[in-house]
Amino acid sequence: MGLAPSAEGTLQINPNDSMAWLLKGTLHAFRDEGAAAVADTGRALNLSPLDPLKYFYDSLAATAALAAQDYKLAHTLALRSLRANRTHTSTLRALIVAQAMLGDTVAARETVAQLHQLEPDFSVSSFLAKSASNMSELGQRCAQAFRLVGVSA
Repeated sequence: MGLAPSAEGTLQINPNDSMAWLLKGTLHAFRDEGAAAVADTGRALNLSPLDPLKYFYDSLAATAALAAQDYKLAHTLALRSLRANRTHTSTLRALIVAQAMLGDTVAARETVAQLHQLEPDFSVSSFLAKSASNMSELGQRCAQAFRLVGVSA
């Protein structure tokens, strides 16, 4: 599968467009192409180290790390994202998965409580209904991690 024409065109015109690399990496993550996802989101982070949306870059890079099953990197990136924006629910979800997969279920349950303050109706089924990764291995591993730490079905 190729990228959407606009993403490919953007990178052909400007190979230093950090947002295009970030979104390309995210697309790789949703396609279960973990190594490519980490490489592309890493390139985005390197191209834009002081971006005002750094928390967003770190959040999507954490998702890429989840796709590569590098849970330690995902954990590090998610925490860095949350230091900049404590209310970014996508980052909280990535952190829960990383914590669960690293075996830190106590911390994951605490993060679930934080997420529920911002998104009270969050459940495994709502995640699967809304997530772009719901049909991928990544999405299924995330759902499994949520179940593991007691998120309701």
